[in-house]
Amino acid sequence: MNRWVLGGGFAIGVGVISAMACADSFVMRKQIGSTSGAVLSSPVYSEGITDAFTTESGVNTANSANQTYNAAGDYYTSLGVVNAIPVMTSDTAPSGVASASSNDPSPGYGAWRAFDNTGTSWISNSGLNTGWVAYQFPTPQTIVQYTVQADVASRAPKDWTFQAFSGSWVTLDTQTGQTGWGAGETRTFSIPNTTAYSSYRINVTANNGNSRVQILEMQMMSSGTTPDFTLLSNAAAATTAPHDGQIEVLHESVDAVTPGTDIKAFLSCDGGGTFAEVTGLANSGTEGGYDILTGAIPIVNCGTSMVWKLTTHNAKAQRIHRVKYEWASN
Repeated sequence: MNRWVLGGGFAIGVGVISAMACADSFVMRKQIGSTSGAVLSSPVYSEGITDAFTTESGVNTANSANQTYNAAGDYYTSLGVVNAIPVMTSDTAPSGVASASSNDPSPGYGAWRAFDNTGTSWISNSGLNTGWVAYQFPTPQTIVQYTVQADVASRAPKDWTFQAFSGSWVTLDTQTGQTGWGAGETRTFSIPNTTAYSSYRINVTANNGNSRVQILEMQMMSSGTTPDFTLLSNAAAATTAPHDGQIEVLHESVDAVTPGTDIKAFLSCDGGGTFAEVTGLANSGTEGGYDILTGAIPIVNCGTSMVWKLTTHNAKAQRIHRVKYEWASN
């Protein structure tokens, strides 16, 4: 990611705003000043950070728990997923059926090797740099995510469709330009599927230049339990110790969610050593079809190391698209 700084600022009413973005999170720092004779209400939220989750660098992943990051959608979710394919020991054992458009006839490269979780792989037959590998479940499954693991980078898939069978193959996801694979690298792809199918496949239409296509391992995740999760930010430095804080969360309810009950927000000014719950967290509007949850609290005996925390409760599936934490030190 590029690091950029927008300097100088621009006038908005009685204020001046300057913005800075670091790595994958967008950080906004507002410096509010008054013009002659202007009266500003108190508190004035003079600084803040906004993380739109374009990557995970703004989140303290080591101290968060049960969170799932969706890089394609730039959000965190509590929607739990589990690999629905068992560790295969043949094309038909222990259950289901693995198949492929072709495979190297040498021992050790059959279709089931893409699902054996042992480091062996499926490889297409000589001279075939396209092809598919599929798995048929004993009972229909609702697959919402899949992974592809590369072995030899030049054999890794570059363009493909992920499909389900319902009398004919239905395309659930299309990927193009998947290049730059590292040996053993796994990439994860989420799909908005709500239908249970028995058979799924990856249909590779181009690889990364080799005469064969190869997949080291592949998983297909079904929607499972919905674990409660905790999301914690990395610390941001306030210029001076603040006395009030507010939070804004761009939130998507997958299940019906009550703010303050099924999702709670907490603010810290000592680097996450202690947190105060944001009481009165409530829906204050919408943006892009998502709810905007907001709340504010006084902060006392405060330091300058600012951290926010979100917790979800009651096994409600939900997605967090953006968090803004602002504080007042006027």
